[in-house]
Order: sequence, then C-alpha cells, then structure tokens
Amino acid sequence: MDIERSPERNDVDISALFKWNKKVDVKDMLTGMETHVYMRLLGDADLGKARAYAYRKAGEYRKALRTADSDERVSLLAELNEFQDKEVIIKAVILLKMGDYYNAAIKNVDFREPQEPDSDEQEDWEKYQKAVDEYPKLFKEKITQIVEVMRERDEKDYAERSIESVYKIYESEVINRLAQEKMTDSFYDMCLYLATFSDEKFKHRAFKSFDDYENVHPTLKSILKENYQSLEIGTDFLKKLPGVTVSP
Repeated sequence: MDIERSPERNDVDISALFKWNKKVDVKDMLTGMETHVYMRLLGDADLGKARAYAYRKAGEYRKALRTADSDERVSLLAELNEFQDKEVIIKAVILLKMGDYYNAAIKNVDFREPQEPDSDEQEDWEKYQKAVDEYPKLFKEKITQIVEVMRERDEKDYAERSIESVYKIYESEVINRLAQEKMTDSFYDMCLYLATFSDEKFKHRAFKSFDDYENVHPTLKSILKENYQSLEIGTDFLKKLPGVTVSP
C-alpha cells in the first residue's frame, strides 16, 4: 500500500481539468484494426442508475457467496474444514485486514506537517527544509508503528477465540471484500455503457444494449475504464478546491 506523504507543494495546471468529454482511440492489437468512440462524464441521473445497478449486483453476489455449495462460494471462499488450524485462519484474517489497518492509521494519525518559519533567517529555513525532506520517511514509520499495534491487538484477540469464531471473521472479511469489488466493477460497467458514444455529439450510444457491452473483450473495457477515470480525476480535484461547484 502506498503510504507516502510529502508536505511539499507543487503548482498544478488545472486547464486540462475542465474537459468533461474526450475522444478515445481504440486499436485491436491482434487484427490491427482501429476505431474511436467518444466518452463524457455522466450526470446525476445516469450516475444514479449506475449506483443502483451496482448495489443490486453486489447484493446478489453477497447472497451467492453466503449460499452453501454455490459456484461463487466454492470457487472463492475456503470452508472451515479446509484450514489446518486456527493459526492459519488468523493469518488469513490479518492479511485481509491490512488495508483497513493502513487506512485507519492514515486517517487518524496525529503527525503534523512541518510549518514554515515566521522569520527570514536562513538557518530557520534550512531547518524547515530538512524537516520537509525527512517528513515522508518519518510519516511512513509512524503509520507502520500504528498498524503494528492494531495487528498485534487483533492477533491476541483472535488467539483467545474459538476457531469457529475466527472463521466467521474470515468469512465476513472475504465476502465483504468480494462484494465491494463486485459493486465497483458493476458500477463502472454501467458507467462505461452509458458514457460511451459513437458520435461526437453524444446522440448515439456505442453499444446497442448493455448485453452488447458486457460481451466485448476485456481489453476494450479496460481501455474505456482508464479513459473514463481520467475524466473523473478532474472533477475529484476540483471538488476539493474551496468555492468550486462541479456539475458535468
């Protein structure tokens, strides 16, 4: 996980951020055939459709994962009798929770960035620059320390529980993660279908139906997703600026 943080500030060119649509060139690497489509950021109504679709698909997936002997559960979730002992399950749970540990540590860490000196003394600014240079390394070390405390706390807690209790935690972590991934994938699938057009005036969808979109090659989906997310980056940045309202 990337836990780098730097207090240095860089100028940002925001001119490219005010582009809510783009032309996307697509090339089939096997046949060499090329074409292009046009993509635009979705408005609130279409985003609502994408979210509703994503939640439905995630809910269906979660239900399947909880159903004994379902294809999804058999292929993606280890049953209790497949583990050698409780220690193996504990290690699996800890591994699954590492991302949550880091997110919680970054969110709650009290490690302030160096503050610029009030004076114009060169030595004060030299010390400030030294603190700025050292900050990323010290910040990473602080986060690692916090994560280690959380990991040791949970390991001790799990060691005192029954193997059935620890397995329930494992089961919940796996299902939650898979359902979240399904929700994200489904959300972007619907977004890409709704956001991709064959003409620059955005009147004709590139895919005649959502089924047509679902059946295209994964490489094409990846290209479309990468380009759509590049449009999203602009709005995400602008939403953080004071006094800015973004409505594509």
